[in-house]
Amino acid sequence: MNKEEILAKSRQENKQLDERERTLSTQATAYGITGMSIVFIILFFVQMSKEKQIYNLLALYFSFVASQNIFRYRLLKGTQNLISALAFTFATIVYLFLYIVRV
Repeated sequence: MNKEEILAKSRQENKQLDERERTLSTQATAYGITGMSIVFIILFFVQMSKEKQIYNLLALYFSFVASQNIFRYRLLKGTQNLISALAFTFATIVYLFLYIVRV
């Protein structure tokens, strides 16, 4: 491949976002995950201190992790990603079921 073909292929692959936008999107996602995790931890301890059920919080958290692993498996394949996706999806279903049954 010559230089022009490589550049043309790169432009085609990066039609939606340039490198800067991808980096900023990745950083924004990381900050969002951090913020969500902080709020999750606060709510978790508040509900635990009041002896309330936490199944809803656990279902939300595990659904987030399951979604991440499903996405990773679709892109990267790999047995570890598949096992993680299945395990966290199962945990999500269990905690969602417990929340619905016990509310």
